Amino acid sequence: MTDQPDKDTPIRLSEAVRLAFPFGGMTVSGLRREAARGRLVMGRIAGKDFVTLAAIEEMRKACVVEPEPSRPAPRPRTQRRGSPSDAESRLATDAFLHKLEHRSKREKYTFASAAARAIELGADERLLGRLIVEIGKIKMDDLDQHHLNSVAAQIVPEGGKGKIERQVFRPFMRTWRLAVRENLADEREWVCPS
Repeated sequence: MTDQPDKDTPIRLSEAVRLAFPFGGMTVSGLRREAARGRLVMGRIAGKDFVTLAAIEEMRKACVVEPEPSRPAPRPRTQRRGSPSDAESRLATDAFLHKLEHRSKREKYTFASAAARAIELGADERLLGRLIVEIGKIKMDDLDQHHLNSVAAQIVPEGGKGKIERQVFRPFMRTWRLAVRENLADEREWVCPS
């Protein structure tokens, strides 16, 4: 009989660190950061965080660092009268590449990514943690009022406008506004669920 749990069995984070990273390099707080970034699916039962070894395998796949594509060496060009200089061409190319890179980042930007950034800047991790569990994997561009209403009903099932506003709406809006300021989400009208 093996003492290693099945890959789909929920285990405490400290045990997951011991089993999945036997040679070190990962901590419980590291797993929580990965969950906040949306790369690790984590559950909370009775105030305790759990994860599965299968979820850690998925996180490892999501964390693979792709090699930087190498740029071909520039070809020497002859400058013709009235044509842009090499410096102007490089600036235009760099601006274009920056736009592509930014668009690519925005297309992948999830609520969990935005919440992790908000936490870095001082937002309440405890309040955002519940939102991350419920809507963390949803891309910012795909979030809508229905998602916000649904997560409010799950987090505060007994209702109460003041409680919903404190536990759901304010943390959500702080995260959303930060993403808008960083040009990773569009300005949008949101209504506090009731």
